[in-house]
Amino acid sequence: MKIAIIELHGHLECLNSLCKIFEHSSFRIDIYTTSGIYSELRHYSYSRQFRWNVKPQKMSVKKFLTLSKTALNNYDILFFTTMEIETGYSPYTDIGQKPATILRIHNINSWFNRIHNIRLYVTPHDLFKDFSYLIRVFFGKADWFHKARILRSISFFTFPTNQMTQFAKTNHLVNSGKLIAPIPVSVFDPEYHKPLEKEHITFTIPGKVDKRRRDYYLILRVLKNILKKSNKGIKLIFLGKATNNYAKDVIKQFKKLSVDYSTFEFQYFTARVPQTQFEDIIKKTDLFISPINIQTKYKLYREIYGQTKLSGIESDIIRYGKPAILPRAYRVDEDIQDLIDFYSNEEELSAILKEYIHTDLLSRKTSMAKIILENYSPEKLLPEIEKVFLSLVNQ
Repeated sequence: MKIAIIELHGHLECLNSLCKIFEHSSFRIDIYTTSGIYSELRHYSYSRQFRWNVKPQKMSVKKFLTLSKTALNNYDILFFTTMEIETGYSPYTDIGQKPATILRIHNINSWFNRIHNIRLYVTPHDLFKDFSYLIRVFFGKADWFHKARILRSISFFTFPTNQMTQFAKTNHLVNSGKLIAPIPVSVFDPEYHKPLEKEHITFTIPGKVDKRRRDYYLILRVLKNILKKSNKGIKLIFLGKATNNYAKDVIKQFKKLSVDYSTFEFQYFTARVPQTQFEDIIKKTDLFISPINIQTKYKLYREIYGQTKLSGIESDIIRYGKPAILPRAYRVDEDIQDLIDFYSNEEELSAILKEYIHTDLLSRKTSMAKIILENYSPEKLLPEIEKVFLSLVNQ
């Protein structure tokens, strides 16, 4: 079987995970991607297992796909790992109908339920961005027309999680005959296991510091109360860019906390964290905390983390095998729930953090990770995905 995996929108980890899964596949796998992604992945040994078709940096997606049209029509399956809203839609529908096409959806409402989920922010800056998007993309690039064509032309849809798949089914957003089993965006990598330190615990909050994404002041209030009564060393890391005014104020408050309590250490970044440094910090992390705001927005549309949209924290839990603390409203797949503690309010979050700091909870959770995440190993995922792909071609 010949399969083309197509990732032309900068989502390196989405493609990296698929490379790990298909490294030992008996299928022929060809990859169509950008020069930027290829330059980062070509150094891995598994990259030699695939044939790479690389879009030059200055070439448009439309031109690249048009030039590749003949070759793409000779595959059994075309798997689009992502498809961005803003980039020339027409080439995707002009490839042809010979291969079965699969599109993995990352934002359900933005694709399938837009009219009922339009959300406009009321600040001048955000209104300008929203109306700019309407003019440039929705009308200027006829987004509404091309997206409808894509939804009609794609053979099958998949989602990263069972929760998202179930949401689409329950709300009758996708024809069940066009829906296939979830294909995750991350695979478990056991190399990030960290020996525990008895006198010190490191909490990390991954992602850009943004008040719309997470409630950092909740963490501040909880840590203030814990530090008053604890002698254990605690380190908190904001693992993402922190430059806006909200971020500056949050950082100021946490830096003050590190001055007031010698047992507390705080680290943050004012620029994008390079991937190598990001992964080095992850290796030193004991526990993820994500005080995520469940209701979010993608472009013009409301999304719900855990139901219509995947948060990066869920991918981080799976890839790095670290325990995590999340709001109770965040829905995760059943097979990773034992790695996560959920809170409904400030008191519950405080109680959970105290248990991690003062008991062997962290040790117990960490030791369970490899067993819990077995279903996300490349060895387990490969035969399952190959079986699905074979069934699509044989229909």
